[in-house]
Amino acid sequence: MNFEKKAFLVIYLFLFLFAPPLIKNVNFLLILSLYSFISIIFKYHEDLKELIKINKIKKMLLLVLIYFAWYIFTILLNVIVSGEVYLYNYIINFYSIGLVYPLSLICITHIYLYSQENNLSLNDIIKCLILSGLIQSCISILSFLIPPVKTFLLNIMYQNTGDTLYIYKYTTERRFFGFANNMLDSFGFGMGILSVLPLFYSIKNGKKWLTASPLLLIVSFLNSRTGIVVFAIGFMIWLIYIIKSDIVKNYIKEIIFIVSATIVIIFFIGIFYPTTLRWVLTDFLSFFSKRKGTADLLFSSNFWKLPNFLNIIFGCGYNVAGFGAMETVLGFSSDVGYINEIWKTGIIGLLIICYLFWYLLRNTFLSIKSNYKYFIIFCSIALIVSNIKFYIFSYNPGIIIILILFFLTLTNKCKCNYEEELISVIIPVYNVEKCLPRCIESVLNQTYQKLEIILVDDGSPDNSGKICDEYAKKDSRIKVVHKKNGGLSDARNKGLDIASGLYVTFLDSDDYINDNMYTVLYKNLKMYDADMSVCMFKNVSSLKTEVFELECNEEIKCFSKNECQNNLYNELYVPTEVAWNKLYKREIWNNFRYPIGKIHEDEYVIHHLIDRCNKVVYTDLELYYYYRNMDGISKTYSLKRLDVIEAFEDRRDFYKNKQLCSLYKKACISYLKVIAINYACVKEFLNDIQIQEQLEKKFKDEYIKVKKEFKFIPLIAKIQLIIAIKFSKAYIFLTGKK
Repeated sequence: MNFEKKAFLVIYLFLFLFAPPLIKNVNFLLILSLYSFISIIFKYHEDLKELIKINKIKKMLLLVLIYFAWYIFTILLNVIVSGEVYLYNYIINFYSIGLVYPLSLICITHIYLYSQENNLSLNDIIKCLILSGLIQSCISILSFLIPPVKTFLLNIMYQNTGDTLYIYKYTTERRFFGFANNMLDSFGFGMGILSVLPLFYSIKNGKKWLTASPLLLIVSFLNSRTGIVVFAIGFMIWLIYIIKSDIVKNYIKEIIFIVSATIVIIFFIGIFYPTTLRWVLTDFLSFFSKRKGTADLLFSSNFWKLPNFLNIIFGCGYNVAGFGAMETVLGFSSDVGYINEIWKTGIIGLLIICYLFWYLLRNTFLSIKSNYKYFIIFCSIALIVSNIKFYIFSYNPGIIIILILFFLTLTNKCKCNYEEELISVIIPVYNVEKCLPRCIESVLNQTYQKLEIILVDDGSPDNSGKICDEYAKKDSRIKVVHKKNGGLSDARNKGLDIASGLYVTFLDSDDYINDNMYTVLYKNLKMYDADMSVCMFKNVSSLKTEVFELECNEEIKCFSKNECQNNLYNELYVPTEVAWNKLYKREIWNNFRYPIGKIHEDEYVIHHLIDRCNKVVYTDLELYYYYRNMDGISKTYSLKRLDVIEAFEDRRDFYKNKQLCSLYKKACISYLKVIAINYACVKEFLNDIQIQEQLEKKFKDEYIKVKKEFKFIPLIAKIQLIIAIKFSKAYIFLTGKK
């Protein structure tokens, strides 16, 4: 994303989050949502049609409509029963609800469509959110250091909002360092969330982002104690995450920096604005003493006063917060969010709005395993706690941030909203009784449920066949085939013969997979209209089921068939070549099978399979967990491994017949390298003189042939050959199991 587009998004988000009072008595969100609406209609209307087809977006909008309808019903019911009309309060609340739902959703939709147009990821949006918060931080620091700046901004805010709090002397002395439509508790809640966001963002995007947290935290120290509490919650959950992920030792310096920076902030505020520091400290100490402060208010009986029983269920249609002007009617006011929602829409309304957030939570971040999952858990806890201090389900920076992240994650997850089609999972089984349950359970736990699981017992001498039968009794999706031992190729072929799915995939029985593997592979295959979907894998050395976090910023690449063939000769060599990290369209296996009796079967077939594809899609997510036996290659190397030479010879001839000159040249060099590696291995592990002589002659003949055909052998290829021979044991061990 170029600088202009990034700057536009950062400014847009700043205006969206803080709605600075630039126009008298007009919330800037009204202008921003109007601009967004016009932009959507005239620029993104076709994309909008696709967006509203997403079922989960439809359900989210339906829940919002249900809440609005229930609130209208509550007002009518209260007017009919009591005969009292509180029009001003109704207007205030409808205005507030309109800002946080319809108008905010218009702006969020614009952000989503803008991000789609400019290929922005969730990480890009989060970075822009942090930068927009830093703009507010800079304004707050200037207000703190230069009193005339604060006075100037206060005058603008008072003139354009009319809020008498802005001219109350003691209040303005201790807070309102910044520029926003509302700088009370809801402002602090949003800044608290923003100050935690860099902590989680830094985990995958560089520790430099941690320096943003203290800068953002300054705003909370200067303006709202709520923001400090929210940051404390987020900091603790971030610590839990990095401890659980076993990366805490990498963050010792950063933790010390954040704590030290916080102390420095407190020190400077105490010097320049002692009134602000006393206000903050007194408020926190009020929970442990009889000092007047937040605790004094929260623990007062009026703050928790409920309506009569009927109104507790259905609500009264109005709230009891001070801004609603009901204090003079009822004789008390309360800022407690739960109390206000009960007075307004009753327990039913509260449950609707809580279910809306739970629905978004369940269908977005809780369904993935990443650092952002912990961030949303933090947001949820902060929301629950902060709703005690003030009514949080209204327009404020914190709610906007949460809704942006929910919406973007929901749309990204649903971008490929297709009906599930049957996938046949073929699992050859031989002598793996210790690993097999882990493997099968990982398939049964898939978020993609429309599976046909084919367990091919290849004449296992242990209890593997019995384990297969036991699982088949538990799940009707499992089919078990018992056959005489014929090797991995024969077992896979048997699975292909009986597979009935439109798509097929292979899984080795000593490995296991991430819960989302087939969801991701299927989504990518459908989204990019590919014939083969590939993921990255992760090596594991334990027989225990280890759970790994997935990167949130998935990188997806599409390759034509020739580009994918070329991946057999670059850093994507291993994930391209192996069979088990892929989802295939069933038709590319028509009239094609693995060679019987051969090992290195993947090398025999992959170039043929790629040739049958029009497009291959690749994700860098590590979804497949490959169990590596650490006994070493010296215990598993045998003459059968010489099959790989035949496989590479077939690949070389294949490219030659297809007249793929560049690939043919690379295949010739690889063929030489494979001969050299196996020559070294036979010499090192088997000490078979006759085979050594045969391989030596084959290498020399092929070397002369290649040199004559291409006139020279590139220097880099010569170096690779030398390395292959010198470090053959390590080289073969690192290439994976064959």
